[in-house]
Amino acid sequence: MIVEAASAAELQDLGARAIDELRSGEGDLELRLAPGRYEGVPIGLGTVGPAIGRLILRAADPDRPPDLSDLTIRLRAEHVGLEHLVIAATRRAMPIVALEGHRVEMRRCAMVGCHLEAPPGGRLVELIASGDGATATLEDCWFVDNHAPGHGLALIAADGYRAPFTRVELTGVAWVANDVSVTLAPRAETVWLTRCLAIAPRDGADDAILLALAAPGTAATFDGCLLDWPAVAGLVAPWSDGARIRRSILACAPGPDSHIGLDETTFAPPSPDPQRAILDARAAASRAARPDLRRLAAALGIELSVA
Repeated sequence: MIVEAASAAELQDLGARAIDELRSGEGDLELRLAPGRYEGVPIGLGTVGPAIGRLILRAADPDRPPDLSDLTIRLRAEHVGLEHLVIAATRRAMPIVALEGHRVEMRRCAMVGCHLEAPPGGRLVELIASGDGATATLEDCWFVDNHAPGHGLALIAADGYRAPFTRVELTGVAWVANDVSVTLAPRAETVWLTRCLAIAPRDGADDAILLALAAPGTAATFDGCLLDWPAVAGLVAPWSDGARIRRSILACAPGPDSHIGLDETTFAPPSPDPQRAILDARAAASRAARPDLRRLAAALGIELSVA
């Protein structure tokens, strides 16, 4: 069943309306937000009340995604997801987005200019596996100019209460100039990053880690990615194992003792000034557009020849 909101005032009442619908329905729910600005209204559903089989929060019009700011999103269901949303200008001491389920998804979403103030272990986006065999998928999402200053903070963490995710899959995801200690911290059996782009922040990037696997023995693969990072050794945390990069372009210093397996990988000089790419990324993220890796690579002065 579908529940719609066209204003912040209607969004304030959305949770109660949704629960009323669920009590008389089959346990699946789609929440649609009309174009416009939604500010200061937390969204929470599934943590109390009737169990939800499928819970999706999405734009009513994918070509005009709603602008969400100064809020948190907390959803729990067997199948839970966000689609075509822009989350911006939010400052919190807890995860801004928290999704828990057996099948967790974010598609065509953007997080821009958000700020986390939390102790070590905090994360801006938290994906939680609800049990054995859970999967997490991020597709065509942007994370641009977000901040979590401090040691041990992560932009995205995928974890589980009783078991890790079986698979975490990221396709067409762009991370651009985020000031975070760790960009991605998954606890999973396998992690796949396909056609992804990562541009490190220019300030303090020497200590930044793109991928920090949170479970021993995890197999992680980058395939067809463009990674503009200070050094290969900073792409994957040294305590992680089983990581390899293939058919990708690395705009970074190779490093003689890298613990990452490289296959059909091309090295390019790090970009001297990524500001144009960052501005392009912010503009595209504001429309929740699909990351155009070739355009961003051209803005960085890098020829992207991978598929």
